[in-house]
Formats: sequence, structure tokens, C-alpha cells
Amino acid sequence: MNKSLLFLASSFISFAMYADPGDTLVVQTYTFEDQNNPGCAYDNPGRRLFSFPADDTQYQKILMYHTLKCFDDGTAGNLGFPCGEWDYLSYNYLFDHTGVFDSTLLDHPRYLLSNQDFDTTEIYTEPQFQTVLYNLQAGDGVGLVELTSAESGNNDLTDDRPLQFDKGRGRAQFIYTAADLTSAGFVAGELDRIALQFSEINGSADVLYLRVKWTEATELGNAFDNEDLIEVYAMNTYAAIQGWVNLDFTVPQSWDGTQNLLVDLAFMSETASGNVSVDGNAGNSLVSGDKESFLRMDWHDEVKVPTSTFDAVDDQITIEFWVRGDADIQPQSSTIFEGVDADNQRQLNAHLPWSNGRVYWDAGYDGCYDRIDMQANTADYEGVWNHWAFTKNVAEERMKIYLNGELWHEGSGKDNPIGDIEEFSIS
Repeated sequence: MNKSLLFLASSFISFAMYADPGDTLVVQTYTFEDQNNPGCAYDNPGRRLFSFPADDTQYQKILMYHTLKCFDDGTAGNLGFPCGEWDYLSYNYLFDHTGVFDSTLLDHPRYLLSNQDFDTTEIYTEPQFQTVLYNLQAGDGVGLVELTSAESGNNDLTDDRPLQFDKGRGRAQFIYTAADLTSAGFVAGELDRIALQFSEINGSADVLYLRVKWTEATELGNAFDNEDLIEVYAMNTYAAIQGWVNLDFTVPQSWDGTQNLLVDLAFMSETASGNVSVDGNAGNSLVSGDKESFLRMDWHDEVKVPTSTFDAVDDQITIEFWVRGDADIQPQSSTIFEGVDADNQRQLNAHLPWSNGRVYWDAGYDGCYDRIDMQANTADYEGVWNHWAFTKNVAEERMKIYLNGELWHEGSGKDNPIGDIEEFSIS
């Protein structure tokens, strides 16, 4: 009879199996030397299979000797003290492969829904439709009888990139410096309206958003400025006429005559409806011309990434993405991505975060996986969009984590090679 044992424990284990009276056969499994390897952190040495001897001998009794120990330097996660929270748990599983049951049917459900087993569920047989509701608001222009207006620039440039309505989503930002505003004839006081000059008409937006703020910045960076923007206009906008189109503010914005004006223009359209060209002049601007979308991952959702994506990965890798965690749920014990090899051994993984609020980055396996980790702030993983990048360079033995373009954490001596990825999931 062939048997295998699977152990999940920090321990010293051996077996004494009696073949004949007085005849003892010892099978050594884990040793303290195997376990005392802080560089392997939680996978130390992890799950292992130990096979019994050949099945041509009968045994009367099998004894298992199991000794638990905590090490002075701390095994689990390089804690720096003998025992961590997971070191108090020990599991032993004995499997007897009788051949009577079909192992797949015994251990796995017949059907899965969102990666979960179920007895009964409700499903739709007809397509379901989603109704999109917009909160529209704009000033009515009432009371703006005496307006002081000024035109910034000479409108020598025509461009349709800010309002490509057929893409469904779009956004642009512009900066008008105090010098620009002053030279155009603006004076300190209230700003009640911004007007756009349409030169080519071929579309409309379900809703056009206008947000503004006063700023000390004179230039835009490489990403949109999302801080402290004030929404002053959100309405259906139909480009039905050429010329100036007024966007009246819901709340006037007071200018002190010294600050610069940041204008954020965005639109949403559920149906393609063409583009509109806007007249203006070359200046400091930032335009997103592609439709921006995101994946909402709820509980057991999972996206499988084609493994061919990793064919070119050798000794260097960078995995980057934008993520916004649910503040009502985070932090929780979860994995945002994981890649395993043909032996189902972890090669790439990130916890962002784990339930303790720490961010973990695992890359490369050689008996155990390389890992770096650090405690994060709640704003790093919940409630706001953040850009994370996880890198490893095997030749340089470096692993790094970047948050919003800045180096957030790094570790050295990380030389485990990155094995072939046979399955990669985003979850």
C-alpha cells in the first residue's frame, strides 16, 4: 500500500515502522536544520511530501515522532523573536489512496460560480441592462447682467483631442497662469463662467464635467492633478452650434489676482457620438484620449492572464497597475496577483495588503521564495487610486516596490531565479 504524508508545521518529524519483531525502519522528514532558515520566511520549508518505503513489506505499527520548536532568530517572516502567530499552529494530514473514490469528484465540486461551490443559485436567462444616472448641475446665468469677460490666447490652434466623444470617456487639464489671465484682461474678483469655442461640430456628450481650482503650480506633471478640484459644471452638452458655448458655474470662484487657474474638462457618453474641435492656443495641457475603464473585483473574482505574457521574462520583471481598495473591507488577507510554475509553486505574488496592513512582494523560488514586505498606511491601499509597481532584478539581487512613482521599499540579496509561469491570476 502506497501512502504519502503532507505536513504543515515547524517541526522535527521522524517515523519508526516495524517490519519484523525487532526490525525498525526510520524515515526522516523535516529537520531543525531545514526549518531554521529565516530567509525563507513563511515558506520555511513549507509543504512537502514524504513517501513511505516500497509496498512489498507489511508493517504492524507506524509511530510518528513530532517535535515542535521555535528558533531564537524567529522563523516566520523574520520576526526577530522566537515564535510568531503562525508558529503556534501545526497540522498533520494522513492520506490513504485506496483507489475506491474518483479523487476529482471526491475533492472538487461539479459546478463553480465565481470560483465557489453552490447548491442552488439564481441566474438570468435574458440580458440584463444597466441604467446610468448622472447628477447634472450648472449655473443658470441669471443675474450675470454685467459681465467682465476676457479671451485668453488668440485661438490659433484647432484640436479635437479634448472632446473625442466617440471614445465614450475623455479628460483634459489645462493651466492658465496668473500672467496669462492678467495679460488677457482678467482682474481679481469672481469667475462665473468659462466658454469654449467650437469650430467643428460633430457630436455630443451625455455629461460634460468642468472642475477648477486655484494653484501655485505653473506646469502640469505627467499625471492628472486630482487634489481639491471643485466641480462647477456637469450637464448634457450638445455641440449644435459653432462659436462660443458658455459653461456657467454653479458656484463662483474668487480669484486673488496672483494664483494660477487649473481647468479640468471631462466627459462621459454611453453611445458613440463623434468629436468636437475646440479652438485655442498651444499651452500647458494634459489630455487622455483613450477610454478609461477598470475591473471591479468582488470577493472571489479572478482574471486569468495568458502565460505567453511572461515568455520574455528572464531575470528582470516589473508588474505595475492602478488599484483602489474598498475602505469598507480592507485590509484583508488577499492576493492581488499570483503566478505559479508547473509544480504549482509560487513564483510571483503580492499581498496588497495582508490583514495586518503590510504589503508583501514575492518573486523567484529556489527552495523558498524571495520576499520583501513593509507596513503600509491605510491611504496606500484603500479609498483612493494609487499606482503600484513591483520589480525584481536577479542579476543585481534587488527587489523593489514603488508607490505613485516613488521608491517605497526595497531589499537586497534577492537572487532566486524567476521560474516559468504556467498560470497567472489577478484576483
